Amino acid sequence: MWKRNDDPERISTFADPLLRASIAGTTTIGDARLTDVLTGYQLLAGMDYRLREPVALGVRFRWVDFSEFRSEPLPWNQLRSHESSVGRGETILYRMTTDASRFWGVSLNLKYRF
Repeated sequence: MWKRNDDPERISTFADPLLRASIAGTTTIGDARLTDVLTGYQLLAGMDYRLREPVALGVRFRWVDFSEFRSEPLPWNQLRSHESSVGRGETILYRMTTDASRFWGVSLNLKYRF
């Protein structure tokens, strides 16, 4: 689900100020399966500290980095649930993209050996 900006001046879809004002604040709902192949890597590091013979305390660090997501071009229903070709004379294709995704994590664990 997407929502248009409430400020018509920030909308660049149309040059006509009345058309921009009419679509300001409206929403679009899309229902499609997006696919892409992402490349990525992760770095792992950690250590265990033996507290007693059967007990160890461990800490792990994880850093993960994925490339950007870029879907295939798809036709979407535009605002007010009409087809993409309405008002433009041709079907508009949209490509969904994201920036690269990164995250990190830290875990603490306690190990007991039987």
